Amino acid sequence: MGNIGPITVQGFWFSAHEQWKLLELPYLSIPLVQRLFLNAERVRTCNSAIQHIPGMFASVNNSTDSSGQIIGYISDAGIPSISNQTTFELDVVTPYSVFPVMLFDRGVAFAWWLDMAKGKKMQNPYGSTESTRVDGTAVSSFVSWDSKITTVVAYLGGVAEFAASKMKRDAIYDEFIDVTQREYEMKFSQPLNGERQPPCLPAATVPDAGLVDYTQCSKGS
Repeated sequence: MGNIGPITVQGFWFSAHEQWKLLELPYLSIPLVQRLFLNAERVRTCNSAIQHIPGMFASVNNSTDSSGQIIGYISDAGIPSISNQTTFELDVVTPYSVFPVMLFDRGVAFAWWLDMAKGKKMQNPYGSTESTRVDGTAVSSFVSWDSKITTVVAYLGGVAEFAASKMKRDAIYDEFIDVTQREYEMKFSQPLNGERQPPCLPAATVPDAGLVDYTQCSKGS
């Protein structure tokens, strides 16, 4: 797409939340796995840049209605061109989609985070807002653990190092590395396609559709 690719990746819907495992277990200690998931962030950023999408996709709470109720949860958010799924909801983006990028390139990750956070109502007294529609007509007036802690933990480098220390004490680290490396080597040949492609920067912003920014906490909050 857009003269970029092919790029070898692994994913389901290709929602950013599928990379949560990288925050917690030492997958990135395995060079092949690290290269494969860096490829994933090349695709995640370039997919949105090429299509002028003002953000990136992850499973997230949908917009809130006029009464303040969340109108549903979006699981099937991702990138159709590299997914093995057939249904997608691609009208909502979320700042926490940057957390996997953060593990590889903080500068690019913050550029994408800011691109979404600059949208109307996308910042509030508690930090970044859960999600916004790509046309700027609504946001999810909500903050969740998923949409907050992932970005912070990724910025700090994840907790895989701590998990690895415990795994070594429990004498299971070497087995984890050996099995993971074996399984990935069985599936992915080397070199991987697309490893010279740099990640892409945002090429669009959330439109101003007339939403009014948050200015204070609501009563009782």
